[in-house]
Amino acid sequence: MDTRAYRLPWSSETKIYELDQAQVLETKKAILGDATPTCQHYCIPADLTQPWSHLLLEQGYQPNLPSVWLLEGLLMYLTEPQVRQLLQTISQLTSTNSYLGLDLVNVKSIEYEPYKGYFRSGFDCPEELLTKFSWNAEVIQPGDEGAHFDRYTNKLPPLHVMDVERVFLVKAVDAGAEAKSGADI
Repeated sequence: MDTRAYRLPWSSETKIYELDQAQVLETKKAILGDATPTCQHYCIPADLTQPWSHLLLEQGYQPNLPSVWLLEGLLMYLTEPQVRQLLQTISQLTSTNSYLGLDLVNVKSIEYEPYKGYFRSGFDCPEELLTKFSWNAEVIQPGDEGAHFDRYTNKLPPLHVMDVERVFLVKAVDAGAEAKSGADI
């Protein structure tokens, strides 16, 4: 359960829209009790596999302003069509200079025990996936420079080495209106 809205020193003008399943948001609220967020925090119960953008817009989200989207520990639990639909919706709700952070696993990882049956989608080339939705992506792996955090002692093989389970950490920037108008989604 993410607590960035409560633990980071946001300005009072910052708006965080947290979309998650209703039961998760209710449990989190019970755990946090009287904790006060350091920003404007909007909890929106939503099933991201169903239409949800109207819920975000109803809470005051402004798609014409740059935004930051964070999808942690989510996409591998969705089917490939659900991932593509989610990325398409997010892309339609963003303006130029928006950012996207996410993690993905590759196809080999969805066959890996103990995650087999839990992980429902994998992507071998996150850059190609995100380009289809008009995002320019940078991809690193846990253990790479800038992503080891003194926790990963074994460096993974380089990306060109095949047949290896992988986790990708992705940072992407919206490619702009010109790219969106010509995107083949």
